[in-house]
Amino acid sequence: MIQFILIHILFLYLLIIEPWWGKKSYQKFIFQVKQTPTKRFALYIRWGAILWGITLYFFMISYLYQIKIDWWHSFDGFPLYLVIGSIVGSFVPILLAFINEPFRKRMVLQLELYQDFLPATTKDKWGWAFLSFSAGFCEELLFRVYLLYLFLDYWHIPIWLAILFSTIIFGMAHWYQGWRGVIVTSMLGFLLAVIFVWTKSIVVCMILHFLIDIRLLAFLKKSRHS
Repeated sequence: MIQFILIHILFLYLLIIEPWWGKKSYQKFIFQVKQTPTKRFALYIRWGAILWGITLYFFMISYLYQIKIDWWHSFDGFPLYLVIGSIVGSFVPILLAFINEPFRKRMVLQLELYQDFLPATTKDKWGWAFLSFSAGFCEELLFRVYLLYLFLDYWHIPIWLAILFSTIIFGMAHWYQGWRGVIVTSMLGFLLAVIFVWTKSIVVCMILHFLIDIRLLAFLKKSRHS
């Protein structure tokens, strides 16, 4: 019974609390930054620290109940072009921004809609890099390793249903971005879940996730050094 409770506490957090808290904390973030723009860095660090705290809880239950973490496996039988194509594809917008000025301007205009959330100074960018690394490492353990373990090894549901459920939960965790953000992140979550199930190498998903988040810095205006 204790095992059931400890394992499912994390599930309830990801399913219910994370979407609600994410939306609320995002609104608070925007309010605080509008009042004091220099708070961005500290808020990025705080969000990253919370991710690490939740991940430490996952490490605890994985140690107590022998939840296997597939860090890295061989790629025998796996079409490497899927991984390579995903990584290269994540950088296509950056390449287009460098060679196509109209495309770059459109990207900049889109990002201006989120200017209060995005880094504005060099220090902010370091904070964003930390947050991107934290999201890449921690969210892959939580939404891929943990959820797929729960659905496949604990609930014993079909693999396609496990991937679908984990995809939906990952998308809803980004509810603060609006429905467009939920759809986009759900598509990303589906791709990462398929790659993880196929390769059994969560490190690949972590790297891809990090690169997708950090690439945003390439579209930002030149930073202030304060």
